[in-house]
Amino acid sequence: MIKKIVFVVERLSTGGAERVVAALANEICEINNYEAYVITYHPKEQKEYYITPKVKRIVLKKPNGGRWKTIYHRYQQLKKVIYEINPYCVFSLAIPKTDAVLLMALKNRKFPLIISERNDPARFPAEKSMKLLRNFVYKRCEGLVYQTSGAKDYFSNIVKCKSTIICNPITSTLPKRYEGKRDHRIVNFCRIEPQKNLKLAIDAFNLIRNEFPDYTLEFYGDGSQKPELEKYVGNLQLGNRVIFHGYSPSIHKEIIKASLFVSTSDYEGISNSMLEAMAIGLPTICTDCPPGGPKSVISNGINGVLVPVGDTEKLADAMRMVLKNEPMQIDMSKKASLLSESLKPSVIAKEWLNFADEVRR
Repeated sequence: MIKKIVFVVERLSTGGAERVVAALANEICEINNYEAYVITYHPKEQKEYYITPKVKRIVLKKPNGGRWKTIYHRYQQLKKVIYEINPYCVFSLAIPKTDAVLLMALKNRKFPLIISERNDPARFPAEKSMKLLRNFVYKRCEGLVYQTSGAKDYFSNIVKCKSTIICNPITSTLPKRYEGKRDHRIVNFCRIEPQKNLKLAIDAFNLIRNEFPDYTLEFYGDGSQKPELEKYVGNLQLGNRVIFHGYSPSIHKEIIKASLFVSTSDYEGISNSMLEAMAIGLPTICTDCPPGGPKSVISNGINGVLVPVGDTEKLADAMRMVLKNEPMQIDMSKKASLLSESLKPSVIAKEWLNFADEVRR
């Protein structure tokens, strides 16, 4: 019997949940007796994660009209599309409002609805009404996938359904670890939003700028905070030392020779850019942000370095320590790159499918 696995996500453009859906759907299609479907609310966009032709993608139509008409139309489409597929399991990696509509559409389901928590549940969503809606949905689904034990602990008194912790997969197309002389560049790639606290990286770099006069700090990505940060860099007279490149479709090739990857988020489900940077062997420093994504993969001082959230001095100290110690860089690089095996898509996809089997029992 063919097991049909349905993923629901807002879109397939750049973002952590979207990258995970693409990786899992692509991998599941290569497993005997499985089919993967991806349902999105948004049509195909210019910058999207690749899905193979084997993945059946369904785009819901957006009607003309107000908010309630849109919600009702989505409800009707989800109900029709998913029941026609008759899936083995539905995984949702969407937002609370989408999950609520999905839950209503599938109220008579004979298959499990499994929802994945993708952020720090204490901080996101910020609105109390959305938190209440999220909790309402989580109490009524059959399973929950968390990225960290911290996220799972947050819901321990709220939901009682089956749950599991699964880390994000790392794409199998990443380049191999670079073993040559590293460029004098400190890098990050992410959405340029307040949550990422890139100002912390800029301030720490400003503290060490004179000790490392030939180093640059370089950001890849776009976002709402980019103009503000560019102005901030100008005020610090760092314009030629701190560079904003924008989004790059070949980001891993762009950064693989860098000396250091620095992630400074205030909170994060688990950073895909951190995982990918480590997998390609970049020495990595990351804030020990809630709900515990970085510390779930970084053994401090061994395959990476953890620093307190928001601490400019500690981040600057960690950057000095790594940049001045080439043997440490090499050893850290080798150990970090081992993630590429333990988190490869084939391993992580089986964990998701095994959980679906467990929930259906």
